Amino acid sequence: MLLKEITEIFRTLSFRLALLYASMFFGSSIIVFLITFFVLTFAMDMRIENGHLEEAKEYGSILSLKGMDLLKTTLRVEAESEGIEKIFLRVIDLEGKELFSSDVSNWKGVGISKEAIEEISDGKQYAPQRELLPESNNKILVSYNIIGKGIILQIAQSMEDNQKFMELFRNTFWGIMGIMTALSLAVGWTMARRSLKGVEIVAQTAEDISKGELNKRVHVKFSGTEIERLANTFNNMLDRIDTLIFGIKEVTDNIAHDLKIPITRIRGLAEVTLHVGRGDERYEEMAASTIEECDHLIQLINTLLDISERKSGVVKPTINEIDLVQSIHRACELFEPLAEEKDIKFSTDLPSQCFMTGDELGLQHLIINLLDNSFKYTPSKGKINISVNNKNEKVEIIIKDTGIGISKEDLPFIFQRFYRCDKSRSEEGFGLGLSLADTIAKYHGGNINADSALGKGSTFIVVLDKHPAD
Repeated sequence: MLLKEITEIFRTLSFRLALLYASMFFGSSIIVFLITFFVLTFAMDMRIENGHLEEAKEYGSILSLKGMDLLKTTLRVEAESEGIEKIFLRVIDLEGKELFSSDVSNWKGVGISKEAIEEISDGKQYAPQRELLPESNNKILVSYNIIGKGIILQIAQSMEDNQKFMELFRNTFWGIMGIMTALSLAVGWTMARRSLKGVEIVAQTAEDISKGELNKRVHVKFSGTEIERLANTFNNMLDRIDTLIFGIKEVTDNIAHDLKIPITRIRGLAEVTLHVGRGDERYEEMAASTIEECDHLIQLINTLLDISERKSGVVKPTINEIDLVQSIHRACELFEPLAEEKDIKFSTDLPSQCFMTGDELGLQHLIINLLDNSFKYTPSKGKINISVNNKNEKVEIIIKDTGIGISKEDLPFIFQRFYRCDKSRSEEGFGLGLSLADTIAKYHGGNINADSALGKGSTFIVVLDKHPAD
């Protein structure tokens, strides 16, 4: 359950917006870090190179004024004062011959670059090179500086301090970035949730309306112009739909009322004619036909009203804990005389009991309509069977017959109102029975599936929730 809730959070628009916000923050921070890193590295390298140039000028002055001996002494003292592991000084000529060097114990891997001497020979005053010290694998900066006629000063300086500083900079950056990314994700989530709160209210209101609470409206304040505009548009749409539904209902009620009263009156007159007529058979036949047709019209109107009221949610059927098997038995009892009359083998395959929550009267209408459909289109000597599969949270009612069947072209439309297949038009009916059955099944959180072929009969499978949602 917890895993499902976490998965649902990952699928929300709020999380995606927060993730996008955090990703943009992280990406922009990486760019800033790279720029800062390269600028710092370049600045520190330039600082060392400028230091070498200044030192070369000083040593050049000492060489020209005091001579080589004092230069050697100065270089030795300078190396020892800064640290023989930090800096190495060596004087060479243009042939690459060493004239003097400071303590070389930590700098045995530093050679003399012929390329750098050639650059100095060609007139350059300064030739820097970056190398790795083989023994320690530390980066060093080696510079060649002309300090006198035919005299070159080689300065090798460790960049370990710079490397440590940049490593500390990287570690500090990634630590701060981890905290800031988590914080940006939390801030983005909060901002997205607040921004989309109005949308959630609209969605919740729409869900409540779909469950039958038609008077619900969206109340959104201080959520931004766009959300308030959406809420106002949604409310205006609901008001318009409510007006249309009320108008349609009023028209439907008026039509039903205007039809039902005259038809009922016609039927009453026909009954009077039938009972007090002159005995002429024609009067009796006419009266009987009138009564029969009036009954058909009244049944049509009642069925239409039943379907409309169930689909619109106007009628709230009584929901109880019922035994579906008992309801099926009562429905089957109505068709046993018809089965004998048409010589149809009518059988049941039912469990001892099957309890579920639902509208008992509605479910009986569903079963009666499906059985009526099977008996109507199953010829003599045919077979009709009704069975029940009792599953965990679902129950299946299966009605199978050996009737005339339904073509593949007609099968997708059989649950539409007034739809009748070509082969069924010769039979009596309005084309509303299957539509009503489908409406009742959907009211119980289920559906009806039909499988049929011409000449091979039909199978209707009703799948219902044992405990449908409100």
